[in-house]
Amino acid sequence: MHWLCRALLLIASALAVDPAAWIDRLGHDTYQYPPWVSEQQINCVCSEQLCVESGVRVDWRADVRADAAARSMSAQLGGGPVPLTPLRWCLARQWLLEHMPPFDLHFLPPSVTANGTSMLDDQIAFALMADAAAPWAHALPLGLRLAYGLPYAGYHESRQNWRPLLYGKFFSIVADALSIEEALGRLLAPNLFTEWSEHYWPSSPRQPEAQEGETQAEGAYAGWGAPGHSKYSLERSSDGAPVRSKYNLEWASSTAPPVVAPLDFAAYGYSSCTGWATLLTYVARAVGIPARQVGTPCWNSHTPAADFRGLAYANPNVRRCWDGGSDASGHGGAFLNNHNWVEVHDGSGWRHIDVPPTTKSLDSGLCDSPAPFQPARGCGFDPASPPGLECQQVSGGPGAAMRDHEVLAVTWLMPADAQDNTLGLGGDG
Repeated sequence: MHWLCRALLLIASALAVDPAAWIDRLGHDTYQYPPWVSEQQINCVCSEQLCVESGVRVDWRADVRADAAARSMSAQLGGGPVPLTPLRWCLARQWLLEHMPPFDLHFLPPSVTANGTSMLDDQIAFALMADAAAPWAHALPLGLRLAYGLPYAGYHESRQNWRPLLYGKFFSIVADALSIEEALGRLLAPNLFTEWSEHYWPSSPRQPEAQEGETQAEGAYAGWGAPGHSKYSLERSSDGAPVRSKYNLEWASSTAPPVVAPLDFAAYGYSSCTGWATLLTYVARAVGIPARQVGTPCWNSHTPAADFRGLAYANPNVRRCWDGGSDASGHGGAFLNNHNWVEVHDGSGWRHIDVPPTTKSLDSGLCDSPAPFQPARGCGFDPASPPGLECQQVSGGPGAAMRDHEVLAVTWLMPADAQDNTLGLGGDG
């Protein structure tokens, strides 16, 4: 276990340095991972899907089970603090090589660093940085951090090296938050993560000047760890007065699949719920919060255009909804009644965020009735109602889903691992 002790010492020494130093020169062609990350990279040798760390074969399941057992023991002894089992380079790489889509094993986009050989290296490096710097990491089981922190894709969107950029842009907003709920409250306060032109890091090549009447600290930066500080490009109105030029990401219905991947969202400037859910999931992962895309292909609801209540065999509209439209009206339109949102794990369970977020509060926005949202059954489920009509009293809302209107969560876990209680995933992976 000398390699684990070495990794812990490396991370402990790294935390003695301001995490802002880890991304100094990010975005320049000279940027390199911090030394504590580079050393782990050098000590990890992988051949196909087998990784060896300082001469020892990596077994991610053994690490996850040891972490889950330590947490279980702590709970039995009264819930004392659990020593953090950190992400390590070789552990993360082994997990990704076993779980990533097979076609990604042949090609991924290049690295944006001097150390990396592909985006896979950057995804690992910046996941390690977020895990080491996030104050709430100790509350999260290792299995959750692997399964819902590491994956770099959720759908069949284009593969993009989003993690270095999103970490650089947004980690400063949450850096001193003491909990995941507090961190999300800042990102959704409201929707700071969509203010694309407002967030940078100190060494970013984009360093616009302060506006007239502002100090340099107010207009440019007061420090990477100071939440709420923004940068602006300087333009002038017709009368010569300085104005702030902002570029915010916006909502546009029925724009997926053309606009799903996060950098496509940033380039187009808009996306529908699928793109919003994808971006927010990846922003959360980039700052060390386990997250996943969730959705239903058809709301169990009644709209002016069509009635989608009941089961598919009894209601042809549901089948058309699943197929993305009817033969007569074409794809999309009135029969594209799907919705996607985000779930984050706070260490005790999954919490949902509807998109686009309109509140700092978690667990709101999915039901238009007083009935609470149930992850397995949606809104207002009444088991006493006839089959297919259990959500009949709910007139709408994206969470009005049940049976063949299932709520589906995106995961890279294999079914056997998702249901393996020894891995500490709670059976709901």
